[in-house]
Parts: sequence; C-alpha cells; structure tokens
Amino acid sequence: MAALSCVALGKDFTVTFLHVNDTHGRLESTTIKGETYGGFARQMTAINQVRKKEKNVLLFHSGDVFQGTLYFRQYTGLADLAYLNAARYDAMTLGNHEFDLGPGAITEFAERATFPIVVSNLDLSEEPRLAAKVKAYTVLEVNGTKIGVVGAITPDTTNISSPGPTVKMKPLVESVQAGIDALTAQKIDKIVLLSHLGYQEDLALAPKLRGIDVILGGHSHTLLGSTESPLGKPLGPYPTEAKDSAGTRVIVAQANEWGKVLGNLKITFDGAGHVKSCSTDSQIVLDKSVPEDLAIKSMIDAFSAPILVMRKNVLGETKTTIARAGTPDAPESLMGNLIADSMVETTRRAGAQIGLMNSGGIRANFEAGKITVESVLIVQPFGNTLFLVDISGAELKQCLEIALERGGYVHVSSDLKYRFDPKRAVGDRVTKLLYQGKPLAPDAILRAVTNNFMARGGDFMDPLKNANRYRLDTGIVDADALMDYVKGKSPFDLKPEGRITVGS
Repeated sequence: MAALSCVALGKDFTVTFLHVNDTHGRLESTTIKGETYGGFARQMTAINQVRKKEKNVLLFHSGDVFQGTLYFRQYTGLADLAYLNAARYDAMTLGNHEFDLGPGAITEFAERATFPIVVSNLDLSEEPRLAAKVKAYTVLEVNGTKIGVVGAITPDTTNISSPGPTVKMKPLVESVQAGIDALTAQKIDKIVLLSHLGYQEDLALAPKLRGIDVILGGHSHTLLGSTESPLGKPLGPYPTEAKDSAGTRVIVAQANEWGKVLGNLKITFDGAGHVKSCSTDSQIVLDKSVPEDLAIKSMIDAFSAPILVMRKNVLGETKTTIARAGTPDAPESLMGNLIADSMVETTRRAGAQIGLMNSGGIRANFEAGKITVESVLIVQPFGNTLFLVDISGAELKQCLEIALERGGYVHVSSDLKYRFDPKRAVGDRVTKLLYQGKPLAPDAILRAVTNNFMARGGDFMDPLKNANRYRLDTGIVDADALMDYVKGKSPFDLKPEGRITVGS
C-alpha cells in the first residue's frame, strides 16, 4: 500500500476513517452496466470487515442522506436513519437535500439520530429543536485519543434547497475556522472537517484554514482514484493532498455517490497531530464480491414492503434511452425536453406557452424499455410543483445566461430554441433565442411554466423570482405531470431537436 510520509514528532497514533456521502435514499444496490453496486447491506459487511481488521475506526457521512428514491418519498429519511443508527455511525454533516422538505423533516431525523450531527456555518437560532441537535463541532474519543470533527454545508443551500426563512447561512471560512479554533483550545490536535461543499471547493478551502488535517467531502459526487472503472473516470487521486495556510499537509477525500464506494483512509498522525502517513487507493468498491449483511438486508426488505407495488406500476415505454444530459458539444437533454414538454402540456389550459427545466433537477435517465412510477420518481424526486410566471424575452435570456455561467443549462419546451457561444463573455453567451422559429424580442411577454424551486429563485434564478407580473403556483406535482404525459404520449423514440446548440 503506497503512503504519504513526513517526519514524525513524538508518539504516533493511527486511525482508520470510513466515509460515505450523497447516499440519496439508495438503501438497495444500484445497477450500472448490468452489475450491481452499493446498498446498505453490502456496506455493513464492509464496515464490519474493517472494524474487525483495524484497531481504531471511525465512520462518517458527509451529507445528502435525503432525496432520490421511493424510500425517501415513503419514509423521509427515517428508513436510512434506522440503518445509520444500526451501523453505529460516529458523526455526519448535513447536505443541502436534508432541507428539501423544510426544517421539519431534518429535525425529526436529527432527534432520532444516535450520533452527533455537525454543521458550523448554519444559523439555527430560529429553529431551537434543530439547533439542540446540530452543533458546529463534536469530539470523539478513540482508544483514549480525542479526534475533533467540524461540519460544513454548501453556502448555496438556501438557493438550491428549501430551508425556509428560519434557517440562515453563516460565513463559511470564518465559521469552520471558529470550530477548529474551539477544538484547538481544548488541546485537540487531530481535526477532521466533514464537508458538503464539493471536491474543488474543499481543495480551495484547505489553504484558507489553519489546523485542519483531514477533509472528508460530499456534494459533488466525485469519484477519486487512479483507475477508470464502470463507476466512471476518477477526477483526482484518492486521497488528494492539499496544504493549509501554514503549509501543513491536509488530506482531502470523497467517496463518489449512492453508497457505491466506501471511503477508507488509514491515517497515522505524528506527535504534533500532523498527518505522517496515509493509505492511497484504499477505498472499497461495493460490488457483487461484497456479500450482503443478512440483518441489514432483512431490515431493508421490511422497509420495501409498502412500496413494492408502487414501484412496479408501468406507465409506458421508450424504444431508446432518454438521457438526462447531452455533451458539451451537443448539450440538449432528451429528458429535459420531455419534462419541459410535460409541464406545458399539463398547464396549457392555464395559458402556459413555454416550459423551463433546470438541469440540476433531472436526476436520472429513462433506460430503453418500460417506464415505471419508480423511474419517474427517480428522475424527478423532489416533489416540486408547477409554477406559472409571465416573463419577458430579456428575463428569459438572463435565466439562460445564469445557468450557463454556473455550468448548467435551462432545458426548454418545443417552441423554444437557443444557441450559445461558450467563448463569449459571461452574461453575453446566448447568440440566438427563438420562439416558434422567430427571434424573441426582449420586451415580448410569455407565460412560462417551471417548477416552484426555480420560480422562487432556486439555482440563482432571480429573474424568475423577481418577475412581478402574473404568478401562480398550480399545486400540481412535477412528477405527476410527467407520469400523465408518459401515459398519454408513450411509446417514445426521442431524437435531438436542436433546442440547445453551440456556436457563434
């Protein structure tokens, strides 16, 4: 096993950090190219194997337990929590999706958790029940040695989830550093940050901090390692090395998504609390070679009973895969087209002319074959409602520009087409915008249907939030609209239509 090295100072201490992130309701395994990965029953086996082999083991979750499958729709995270408690997790931080149902659901979760939850950059003073359970940091003791754990959630949470007005963000760097300083004041010199910020954000944060040793991240669903696999192409080494503001080594790691990988870092600290050595490429891929823990499998089987009939209900079929995303050169999303069209179809009687769908709200493909209730709810798991809002051509162009600036797209219904040039300046990338085949004037007014998340400013869509003409939340759930559309329009054999193109 390869290792990082530095000069030891005093007595060494070795601890193994097991970590996951962005499990998103995947209690069961996930199928990729005909093979299954992950699932809590496999994860439990791997955890037990490491605990049996290693002397000092800590188990962490870096956020986004909530959202993504029928299990969440049925149990709002409490089925996941039953497993997390049974597996004896040592700590977790919160992800943005923990607030998708407002502060109430995560409060119920936190009050039932048997492990500490840490987030340093949330102001929960107006949510006293949640504040009683979520602290900036915690101290864990392993074989007589204290390990400090600080938490951090993405500052975008108020824009990309639904925490409501009573949950506020605090400055990120200052809040995390305050947690580190509080631990250092207690003479704790081995400190871990559980981060739900994203891999690149973790690498950017490390040099702004002092006294942090390990960052175990989430949010970006990043696969790390040295070898390409069916899970994808790694975006960096596992772990990745950074430096804090004093030039001291910081170990940064993340464990992909959906519990397909169990992060596994064996780290030796020197007498000054600095990283002396760390295992590399030691994460555990939870494929079919890892047997399922029978007790956890029985638990999941019990939770699955109420939703077995629901998940198998067939709505329609598609002859080819309907993909959630295109490519940089051909970014049109067939799934985005389908969803935007379903929005317009559902609300046409209310005057809808165009449909707008954020790329971040599309969570999966429809594979060729049957389309079921479950597959629709996996594609659109958030329970958003359709929202009508009158916007101008100029405001629509602003929305498109904002999405492009942030690395995404607004997917559009069949009457809209736009072209953009990524080489142009930010805010001036859209080179053509057509409605029903004709250029859309900046002062033209169209009735758009989108989801309530975007209409209220989610994904930084301030032009939709601030549009003060006609506004109506229809109360129609987006997934229900898509189910009805699938029933009425199936079978599908979709092809790109040039709704989003690249060029000058």
